[in-house]
Formats: sequence, C-alpha cells, structure tokens
Amino acid sequence: MTHPMTRRGLLIGGAIGAITLAGAAPALAADPTFDEAFFTRDEGAQYTGDIKIDAMLDAQVDNAKLIMAVGKGHDIPRFGIEVALATAIRESMLLNIHAALDADSGGLFQQRPAAGWGTHSQVCHKLLATKAFYGVPGSEHTNNNGLLQTAGWEDMSLWEAASAVQSPREDLKPRYQDWAAAATDIYNTWGSIAPFTG
Repeated sequence: MTHPMTRRGLLIGGAIGAITLAGAAPALAADPTFDEAFFTRDEGAQYTGDIKIDAMLDAQVDNAKLIMAVGKGHDIPRFGIEVALATAIRESMLLNIHAALDADSGGLFQQRPAAGWGTHSQVCHKLLATKAFYGVPGSEHTNNNGLLQTAGWEDMSLWEAASAVQSPREDLKPRYQDWAAAATDIYNTWGSIAPFTG
C-alpha cells in the first residue's frame, strides 16, 4: 500500500517528541501551535511513503489521536473521522508541517490562508485546523465549509467527502481514497481514545 505523495519535495528530516494523548484526551489543550520541523524540502524529490501502524512516528500517532479525539468530542461519526484521517495522511503524512509545501499551505491538512482557511498560524495550529476540517464550534476563523457543512457527505465515498472540503480539483480527488485503508487501521488501533470537546 505504498502510494507516492504528489506534494513536491518531502523527505523525512527527523522527529521530536510531541504531546502524549494516550488515553487522556484533555491533554490536547496543551497543544499551543504546531510541531517543529519534521521535513526538509528537496525540489528534485518526491516523498514516497506509507503509514504502517508499527512504524509510525510518535508525532504521527499523536496527531492521529488528536483528529480522532476532536471528532469524537463533536459527535462526528466514525466515517467522518476516517475521512479526516485519510485527508491528513494524504496532505501531510500526519505531520504538522509549518513550512509551506504548496503556495501558502500549512499544517496537518495543508489548508491555505489564501483560500480562506485562516492565518498561517491558525492553519498550523493542530487543534484549530482539525476543527476547521470538521466545521465544528471553534472553527469560526475560517471562511470555508467543513465536513459538517457539506451537504450529503455521509452518503459520499471517502474521496468525495474529503475533496468536497479540501479541493475541487478533479485530478486530486481519488488520491484521498488511496489512504482509506490506512485510516481504518489507525481508527481500529487507537479509536478508543476519549473524546475531546475543547
């Protein structure tokens, strides 16, 4: 299940410790902004990666738990949480990237300030970015509709729901579906995390 990420120039540069979310979802409140640099850019390279449960970085696990805890805390059904997980894998390999990879994009979901998602600091703030993707209270900084504001998303395929929030470009839509199985594996592994409503 190895699929190339089409974002240009991503190479794993290293990892640092991040907040620990295991079992204690309220610890998410301690997440002030974003992870430090995990990647360096190489304009001549493409990042080719996979998400394997037993090989995830601590930060990837923590970010996946954040996405699940916030979703559960706002009564997002499992399918919606898996849409968010697959989107964050596709966009950032579940790493909160501060440096812009595409124009002014940033964060877990690679949301763009120029496209109305908020300031760069806001799109790189893991909690705010996750709320914005879902479209839950606390995401008032964005001018865009989140998943909950997308009519009929529950009846869409995963890639249709993800792309309805993220991108209207036809060539990008199926790429979210590539990560559906990985999102399911992550949910099956850590989906018992407590809800977080903050």
